[in-house]
Amino acid sequence: MRAAGLVVLIALTVLVVCWQSPPQGVLQLLFNRLYRAVPFAMFAWAAAVLISCGIVDISAGALVSLLGMIVLFVANCGLSASVQSGMVLANIGIAMLLYLIAYYLIVNQGLNPLICTLAMGFCYRSTSKAIYSYVVKAEAESIGLQTAGASSPRMIATRDFPELLVDPRWVIAVAVIVLVSLVVWRYKTTAGLQHIAIGLNPVGARMAGVSEKRVYFVAFATAGALIALGTSYMIVMVDGGWVPGYGMGIELVAIAIAVLGGCSLNGGVFSPGEVALAAILWSLLQYQAFRVDFVFPEAEHLIMGLLLLMIPIFQKVFLRIAGKPALRA
Repeated sequence: MRAAGLVVLIALTVLVVCWQSPPQGVLQLLFNRLYRAVPFAMFAWAAAVLISCGIVDISAGALVSLLGMIVLFVANCGLSASVQSGMVLANIGIAMLLYLIAYYLIVNQGLNPLICTLAMGFCYRSTSKAIYSYVVKAEAESIGLQTAGASSPRMIATRDFPELLVDPRWVIAVAVIVLVSLVVWRYKTTAGLQHIAIGLNPVGARMAGVSEKRVYFVAFATAGALIALGTSYMIVMVDGGWVPGYGMGIELVAIAIAVLGGCSLNGGVFSPGEVALAAILWSLLQYQAFRVDFVFPEAEHLIMGLLLLMIPIFQKVFLRIAGKPALRA
């Protein structure tokens, strides 16, 4: 029923987009918004995988910034295009390793998840800024200047990236493959069902013999891979320019999309398909917010905030109306 509400919202938003856009460019515009929804979906899936087993991660935004900065550092070293594109894929391993460190601290050592992920986020952010400072300094020295402007984005040669990361058709195809994989894993495998059990009833799952550490291990590793993949797409979508601020706060957007997609902060409840629909809706609404930024510079964020408040209200009303016939029956 929640999925139906999201579909209705997407349909209404598409009608508004079509009404305000030239007829000949509507299909291309909608395809572009679907393409730009992919990184949001990756980040939201990563958040939902952890939230559904009781972990709220607030380090993702800083990690996105760091992973992009690592690619920028490699690009600044003057290495070959194949090495640069390979570094994008190597980021998946780096992100998984960092998430497994968080797994060790939270699950094995018993650290509070919020404190642990916040602390790691600070570490990621500081490292990202340090790498950027080095890149800016190296650039200044290479052209014989004492200083270089630190505010303008430094470029990454995204044209040398694999087609899987650059071609919008491949990007959407990979997202569909990830979605199907998550659905199969969550509902058709023992590991996925154990993930649901741990989120819904940790004590009962442990008494039934479910290995809690193994469930968390898979969840953290999966989240790390999704964050890295989403970052790779994000690098391409910002036209290869990167500064430390890129990615900051994306974890809050990811959590919001996951919750709008039906993920329960109490754990256990998570539908990959509904989260994907929420990511598409977010991408469409973001486009609409950009269209009103001529009113004043902060209008985009104001509109997004208001729309974010309206979505759960609409979902609640829709569920109430749609549920009445079923109750009468």
